[in-house]
Amino acid sequence: MNLPTEAQWEYAARNKGQYIISTTDNGKYEVGRNVWSDEQRDQVSKSLNFSAIVPLLGHFPTTPLGFYDMATDNHEWMSNWFDPQYYKNSPELNPQGPKSGLLKSVRSTHQEGAAQSLALGGAATTIYRRGKEPNPQYEKGDDSIDYININNSTSVRCASNSPKPFPKP
Repeated sequence: MNLPTEAQWEYAARNKGQYIISTTDNGKYEVGRNVWSDEQRDQVSKSLNFSAIVPLLGHFPTTPLGFYDMATDNHEWMSNWFDPQYYKNSPELNPQGPKSGLLKSVRSTHQEGAAQSLALGGAATTIYRRGKEPNPQYEKGDDSIDYININNSTSVRCASNSPKPFPKP
């Protein structure tokens, strides 16, 4: 088990590489049905007595391949380094990403709201790519270090290269 490469994540998000834009059960972005709405976010926040950033896991329908929560309000870490130009000359079959870099690849959506992200550059789509610093350094004396959680907008999903399907939960 390891983190998926960008190519593995996109292959799963696009239901074995089909031309699917949104990582949902039907390829469409339907607020309140397969991604959460502001009202749903508010209800969960009130019930938990704190500000919920991402939806409760498993709340929405799975993708056609059975993956939950591919369109959460969260960036998922990928195993490969990020280079915005990498795919211009990458291998067509199973690209592994650059050998090194400063930023790690993240996929999925951002915590500030997927609907907003969709309008602002397509972050809620299967084709949006972004790099994020894996271990940001803060200056000593930086007041923000006391309250910044650098992982509040990231998560992980493991990839398994097994010929056997996982048992249903």
